[in-house]
Amino acid sequence: MRRPFAALLVVAALLTTALTTQPAQAADDGPPAVRALLERVVGKARADQVSLRLQPDEDAEWFHVDAADGRIEVSANSSPALLTGFNRYLKEVAHADVSIMGSQLPATLPLPTAPIERTSTVEHRFALNDTNEGYTGPYQSWQEWERHLDVLALNGVNEALLYVGQDAVYRETFQRFGYSDLEIRDWIPQPAHQPWWLMQNMCCFNSPISTELLDRRVALGRQVADRMRSLGITPVFPGYFGTVPPDFSARNGGVRTVPQGTWVDGLERPDWLDPTTSVFREVASTFYDVQNELFGETGLYKMDLLHEGGTAGPVPVGAASRAVQVALNEAHPDAQWAILGWIGNPLPETLSAVDRGKMLVLDGMSEGDEITNREADFQETPYAFGTIWNFGGHTNMSAALGTWNTKFHEWRTKNGSRLNGIALMPEAIENNPVALEFFMELPWQDGPVDLDEWFASYARARYGVDDVHAQAAWKRLSETAYSTPSFWTAKEGTGYLAHRPQLEIRTDPLNYPVATFDQAFADLLQVAPAARASSAYRYDLVDVGRQVLDNHSRDLLPQIAAAYRAKDLASLRRLNAQWLDLLGRLEKLLATHQDTLFGTLVADARAMAANDAEAAVLEYDTRTLMTTWGERPTEAHLGNYTRRLLGGLIGDFYLPRWRLFLTGLETALQQGKLAQPIDWYANGEQWSRQRNVLPTSPVGDTYTVASELYSLLAENSGLARLDVTADPVTVAPNGSSTLTAVLRNTNGFAASAGVDLSVQTPAGVHAEPLTAVSVDELAPDETFTARWRVTAPDPAALTGLVGVTASVTYGSKTGTVTGGAGLVTGAAPDASYRTFSSNYSTFAQRGSQVAITGGGSDLWLQTEEFGMVYRQAALRHENLVSAKVVRQDDTGPWARAGLLVRNAIGPDNFGVVNLAVTPANGCVLSSDENGDGRFDTVRTAPGIVAPAWIRLHRGPAGFTGDCSSDGVNWTHVGVVAAPGTKPTQDVGFFMTAANGGNGKTGTAVFDNLQIIPTASKGSTSVTK
Repeated sequence: MRRPFAALLVVAALLTTALTTQPAQAADDGPPAVRALLERVVGKARADQVSLRLQPDEDAEWFHVDAADGRIEVSANSSPALLTGFNRYLKEVAHADVSIMGSQLPATLPLPTAPIERTSTVEHRFALNDTNEGYTGPYQSWQEWERHLDVLALNGVNEALLYVGQDAVYRETFQRFGYSDLEIRDWIPQPAHQPWWLMQNMCCFNSPISTELLDRRVALGRQVADRMRSLGITPVFPGYFGTVPPDFSARNGGVRTVPQGTWVDGLERPDWLDPTTSVFREVASTFYDVQNELFGETGLYKMDLLHEGGTAGPVPVGAASRAVQVALNEAHPDAQWAILGWIGNPLPETLSAVDRGKMLVLDGMSEGDEITNREADFQETPYAFGTIWNFGGHTNMSAALGTWNTKFHEWRTKNGSRLNGIALMPEAIENNPVALEFFMELPWQDGPVDLDEWFASYARARYGVDDVHAQAAWKRLSETAYSTPSFWTAKEGTGYLAHRPQLEIRTDPLNYPVATFDQAFADLLQVAPAARASSAYRYDLVDVGRQVLDNHSRDLLPQIAAAYRAKDLASLRRLNAQWLDLLGRLEKLLATHQDTLFGTLVADARAMAANDAEAAVLEYDTRTLMTTWGERPTEAHLGNYTRRLLGGLIGDFYLPRWRLFLTGLETALQQGKLAQPIDWYANGEQWSRQRNVLPTSPVGDTYTVASELYSLLAENSGLARLDVTADPVTVAPNGSSTLTAVLRNTNGFAASAGVDLSVQTPAGVHAEPLTAVSVDELAPDETFTARWRVTAPDPAALTGLVGVTASVTYGSKTGTVTGGAGLVTGAAPDASYRTFSSNYSTFAQRGSQVAITGGGSDLWLQTEEFGMVYRQAALRHENLVSAKVVRQDDTGPWARAGLLVRNAIGPDNFGVVNLAVTPANGCVLSSDENGDGRFDTVRTAPGIVAPAWIRLHRGPAGFTGDCSSDGVNWTHVGVVAAPGTKPTQDVGFFMTAANGGNGKTGTAVFDNLQIIPTASKGSTSVTK
């Protein structure tokens, strides 16, 4: 039986009464909620030292802090300004720090010796991402919410997104439009995945949600909303823009709904109700009535029309957008529409049609280099300067503080500026506390600050002492992790430890020397003992240690790959043991701090459940979001998206996965076979279904564990990076190439005691030293370069790996680091081939093998940078084309080497199909079906890398792609449509370095191009 809607209102009303009934306060004691916050944060004794004076006026928000009558007096014209002023006093005078991730407070609060006053330069100070509830903690208790709100309020937030309990609004609304309670609950995902349902990206995961959980979430959501209001924070609710359950049209008189197809990895999106219809206005009116009754009214509603690939179908976007805004303002006449600025969002048609004076764009890409004029981009709509410093709550230390420091003030003060706010929108809020504090200070500054002074002040407040080592540590951190210049690097610049196990993992490169970052860890360990007791210090020590290990995973994994490819079992075993040891030590470090434990998220899910059966459902919801991300057949894109380095998650999930993978590599070498592929989705799904208890309380002493880690790393000879290049890569028979090896000591804890480089060449290839090949010492971050002349005589094979081994000594320990470069010899391709290059390619052929060496930033979004050796007009209907990709250099995760089919090869002739292997994304089948230079369809088969066999069949259904690691057992990649194909098409080998514009070049080698008629007309898959 459906729980009556009135019962939900009773729950919310009782809770509201309990929250708002507070004892009367003295006139000069400030708002009761602000006074209560001070007592929670600093304790009643310290709070009693503070006088609060609220003096409302219509001016921009301001605060003033001074000493009066032996007390700290904070005056302001709003509650957020009062709290910002008190927090400014804590930092500047008391040298204290209150954050979500660790805090530090002195025993008493000293009086200020001079006034502190500021005025906010913008109106909107918005916080939280749509995804925050999922990634930070979908089952957070009231106590956890209270802590987060306290910190946000102290940092001046006056608007915050709130999605908790909004599922009940949809539940009640659509029961009035022909659906049963169970049907709606079966459409609503469990809380961890709800943010993407509210954004119309997906539905139904792990459903149905229980009635009891919906009721608990209504009560919690109302409690959070009321607390926000009491602190002067506007709760930002989702507005209604047309999401409907399945079969809505059939149940409501045939009104027009537009299917939205699928989102990432085939996740089904909910249908969209045409906003220009009268039924939409009825649904929206009901939605806002229910929302208002459950959670109260507010002034800002968040909606993203057709977000991330939504389709308008026959509905005019401008008219639909106008109707969405009209429905909002009929329910809430003074409300503003908040919309995300993200890639193509908001749509130009939306901005052209709506009242832009009642819209606020929350810009998620302000820090991007390519973003320069938001007034033009947003058609003069008011906007907030925003940051999304992490995706999925990645735990890497990274943010673009330098960019914020200049760009915000430049944009705010330029002529005609429409900037009127800031938007703090990491996908999860629980990391990078320094970034939160710096960003939220921007509106209270007159202009850019001196970053050296700011970080010195931060270090003193963070640890409560003026310590030279703390200052040095944060200066290094400011110059490395927090000087990120790239919009994407800050979000994707994680290491390899929490990736899906594979030999080739590509993420954005770090923008700083790893050895410099290491030294910040060494500095923190030398901070005075008096500063080590606070949770702030211990969190930072864990955080920096976590980043040190993840950074150095970038050194070790390439060595593991090199040992495996060289079939060096002894080295592989040594490196594998080292890798697993680092993961174990990371788990031990993370286990020492309350704020770095994954088990607390799982425990929260269990605590929200009404019974054990529901606890299993909610725990699975939490575990899967952090691992496989939903229920899908593969881990193509979303799988392992979050990559969180958290205690329990490392030891119980990532470490066993890596052990399974690395053991498989060793077994493969022992047996002389290829390593067996592992179904990582099935592996993750099995783990997510487990019910084992993960730690929720810290174990061990942070400083002791961190010191042990430092000692280990200081003698680790594997912390080095060896880059080897050959110039030229392609040489004529009997020609020569210069081989250059550059060894960088990435170990920031110690100089090497000696380096010796040696070369290993294939048969018939000779190397002659051109420089010294050894050095007595190599300091942290110092490089040593050696060169050889390599001669490839005519009998040499077409391809040969020229290997370089560096013997590196630290103290009494010696280890090896390996690298290599390919050498290609051959003549120009014969007359049966034509060549094409838009990536500065060179070409060589020897027998049936063809090599292409070139660069190229990509083959995507009208970026046409590739090299090709092809046969003109050679592919016909019912033909099969096959080949072997012998070798592919790793120049980027999406580097492609394979087969390309087009009606005609040439500049700007986009389309139609390519099938290629990649270093990090498996075998990929892509099609550009309308010739606009954008892939309309992408199909992937994970885990396949060169050497690999590939084949394409051109049939009536389009093109069918298959790939194989051995030429015998084939993996079906997919079928793609190819309208507009000519009777005959150009076909051949192609490569692009997909280097992202960094200039890196590589070589791809192909063999045995075959084009054969197929025996079975109309088939969509052919077996060789």
